[in-house]
Amino acid sequence: MNEDYYKYMIQSKLYAYQKINTDSIPLGHVDQVIDFITQAEELLAGTESADSLAVFDAAMTEFLAVIYEAQAAYAILAELMGVSLDLITNTDFEGKDALVEADEEAYLVFEGAESTLEDFLAAVELLGAAIEAYTAGNIEINLALEATVSTSHCSAWESLAAVNDDIVPTNSYDRPRYGNWDGRNSVTHWVQYDWPAAQRVTKFSVYWGTDDGGLLIPHTAYVEYWNETMPEDEWTMAGDIGIERDMFNDLAVDTIEAAKVRISMISDVATSIVEFQVWGFAVEYVDGIAAPVVDKDLKVFVQDGRLVVLGVSEYQVYSILGHQINPAEQLKQGIYIVKAGNKAAKVLVR
Repeated sequence: MNEDYYKYMIQSKLYAYQKINTDSIPLGHVDQVIDFITQAEELLAGTESADSLAVFDAAMTEFLAVIYEAQAAYAILAELMGVSLDLITNTDFEGKDALVEADEEAYLVFEGAESTLEDFLAAVELLGAAIEAYTAGNIEINLALEATVSTSHCSAWESLAAVNDDIVPTNSYDRPRYGNWDGRNSVTHWVQYDWPAAQRVTKFSVYWGTDDGGLLIPHTAYVEYWNETMPEDEWTMAGDIGIERDMFNDLAVDTIEAAKVRISMISDVATSIVEFQVWGFAVEYVDGIAAPVVDKDLKVFVQDGRLVVLGVSEYQVYSILGHQINPAEQLKQGIYIVKAGNKAAKVLVR
């Protein structure tokens, strides 16, 4: 390769360096970026040998990879610090002092004039672990998002999947919705959620749908649950649930163990649900076995609702209940397991 080739390569990388926002990388790398830009401009204007240009081109390539990773680490640490601040300000769970300490250390790294990618990665891991430890068993999630849903009947033009699509309704006319009109009147219909293992449930919330015709707000509705300690066909009553329109109707319960949940409803014609939520604490279930702990060997973080996995090119993402997820998808609230070879990590998406 001759000098012109390497100058072309350096020029293309110089454009990339000039686009780097030095306000969004660790401060310890800012002077390095400026130095690379200055040296590149001098080499392009000079008469250095092909060998010298090749060495500098390789150095630019290597450091550019560091900067791209540093940008991701910067954004992740900033997001984690936002989560941490919210938790410190608005919650008071056991172990808060450890979270405060990790947050303070992260702040020192974030504002540190000499902080580098390595420092940011360490701070991300420390603060992420502190948040995970602090929120474990304390932050309720919508368990319905990971449930398998079934029903006594769903009209062909309606959508059973609507009940747990995580779309918050604006009123009871919203679509998509579940509806069970089948030409009969005053029939009790039900919608059921199943999980591979019993979940710790604290609240049920249902948003009823209506078209003021065949689909009406129920006059009677109740929730039942089942777990492995009960006879196969014997359900336990959780309680009656509200029947107001244009709002979530809540049924709070003392924490119950439920592998199945069923909401039953009846109106003078048929009934409809826009969203049915089940709130509580997930029991992890991966590859067919309960998995309360996953070693955090991978550096996995959440940025804008998507996972960022540092240091590996191929990995798999699973829901807390073992369902494989497309890693390119925007993730819903919940806990996810990331696997790469024999390594794994657990991450909370809020």
